[in-house]
Amino acid sequence: PFQQYASLDVPGRPDMIPRILIENIVQDKPIRKFGDGTATRTWIYISDVVSAILCALKNPCGGFAEFNTGAPNSTTLNELIACAEYVVGKKAIIEQCPVPPGDAHTVSHPSYDLIRATLGWVPKVDVEEGMRLTYLD
Repeated sequence: PFQQYASLDVPGRPDMIPRILIENIVQDKPIRKFGDGTATRTWIYISDVVSAILCALKNPCGGFAEFNTGAPNSTTLNELIACAEYVVGKKAIIEQCPVPPGDAHTVSHPSYDLIRATLGWVPKVDVEEGMRLTYLD
């Protein structure tokens, strides 16, 4: 899978940007935005990852198969910040920062064609819904 995220109640990766955005907006803390905000990532909500695993377990392919999970599109940092602002209902405080050396501007977009064709799996939670679930949980 690509960049996974979950509700604030799920222990694990508190360093993931969806969680940081929501927590900082709620707490009126600045969000450190590196670069111009056009860097992209492909985000997948954890329930979609779990459903892909369960789908694979329920439909064995008679051996070994490797599948990508992913989402239908990538999201820029600017789009993710706007989405977090929308679900929280207030504007973020932005602290503009330079891009760190070696930071990837564009992360490749996954193809989940094989798992869709083989098992019929597709992601169901888009970024806005995932951010809403992250915020509400």
